[in-house]
Amino acid sequence: MGTHHRTQLTDVAVCRDFRYLDHHSKLPYQNAYGEGYGSKWILFPGEDGSSHFVTLDQDELDARQFMDPDYKVQFRFYTRAYPHSYVLLDEYANPINESSVPFIAGAPVKVVTHGWRSSADRNAVMNIKNEYLKAYDCNVVTIDWSQTAESMMYPTVAIQVKAIGNLIGKFLDKFSNRFGVTGDQVHLIGHSLGAHIMGNAASACQMRIGRITGLDPARPMFELPPMPDHFKLDRSDAVFVDVIHTCSGVLGAEAPLGHADFYPNSGFAPQPGCDGIQAMFEACSHGRSHFLFSESISSRRGFPALRCGSWADYSGHRCQLQTAYMGEGADPALTGTFYLTTNAVAPFGRALDIN
Repeated sequence: MGTHHRTQLTDVAVCRDFRYLDHHSKLPYQNAYGEGYGSKWILFPGEDGSSHFVTLDQDELDARQFMDPDYKVQFRFYTRAYPHSYVLLDEYANPINESSVPFIAGAPVKVVTHGWRSSADRNAVMNIKNEYLKAYDCNVVTIDWSQTAESMMYPTVAIQVKAIGNLIGKFLDKFSNRFGVTGDQVHLIGHSLGAHIMGNAASACQMRIGRITGLDPARPMFELPPMPDHFKLDRSDAVFVDVIHTCSGVLGAEAPLGHADFYPNSGFAPQPGCDGIQAMFEACSHGRSHFLFSESISSRRGFPALRCGSWADYSGHRCQLQTAYMGEGADPALTGTFYLTTNAVAPFGRALDIN
């Protein structure tokens, strides 16, 4: 990577008159830190909230020399009986330190992973795992690829997403063969880079995965500069792909990626309750997607949304009268873009759960 001029961060006022924009449009907070912000460079947060400079200049993104061919990926298996301890599985879905795996035959299989500068021990994964195990009997596998994700060089991590996804896809086939799992039982969930990893994992599987949920899929190096669909999450990766956008056009993808794409509070930063300087509210908004989803597991109808062409149409009450539910309760028959509002603090959902 070359040497870059870094503009001093300042507190900025951001226009709240957001509407749905196509992914070639200029966003209201581009250039907020200096020329090229959001198009040539970005401040991308780890889950600890610290922001890191990332170039989006295609001429500087040849990171192949830094790729690690020896990926260290952990597969951690949980059930309700042992919600706070896991059985570690190898890449062939065999237990490493246990004699057996307490797999629940016929139950759903939820597979969850994280993004850059995070791990399976952080909120994006643990909250979702915990909510599933409180809600009902299911098999949960959390995937930790933090040895690669911890690199400070975002481009070198992003370019390895496909290889890590392929490794996970092979694991899923072994898991399927060992426990008699069918694709319709499997739901893959990933935050940020993890969303693209899950798309690649599903594509690498021999079985057809039933559902993928992308939680603010990473934009840098996927939407800008643009990657071919087979490198990133898209609607062809599973029978049903739903996406929650909370930091569109900067840290998260702006364009629809799935069968059903949800844009809470316009889908742009700042999300309600995410205050402070821009680097802080972008990080908060990017992470908000996984908090919304984890809440939806126990409140399946807590996030009603309307199918709509834009945030402006939603704000102007010009939407179709088709109610959908964002998150765990999303109907796999849904297609289109959906808009909704949420609260600024938990509980974020604005509808009573009527399961």
